[in-house]
Amino acid sequence: MTRLFDHMGQIITEVDTAALGLPATPAGWGLVSCTEATGRRYTIAVEADYAANLLAAQAALTGVLNVPEQAVRWVRLGHPDEWGADPHATLWAPVYPIGTVPPEPTEDVHDDRP
Repeated sequence: MTRLFDHMGQIITEVDTAALGLPATPAGWGLVSCTEATGRRYTIAVEADYAANLLAAQAALTGVLNVPEQAVRWVRLGHPDEWGADPHATLWAPVYPIGTVPPEPTEDVHDDRP
């Protein structure tokens, strides 16, 4: 797993994809507002059932939740409350589109294990 963000804020499990500029998907979308230690704010889009699981985990656990980068389908700068009326003020960038396979991890060339 990759630590994707330092602070997870609001998790939205029901999303109007047309209003936010995300492509429609039968699985639906969930959004997670994130803030890095540097203060940079962004929002990730994950499948709706994954967002529901994050919401349940956030309520049950303390500390930082780690989200594998492969779970992130789209990313957009800022949080939803900052985007204003124009859903395309900042565009969504694809991360791992549904159905793609992430690259295999490469071995460390300095790994001395047999």
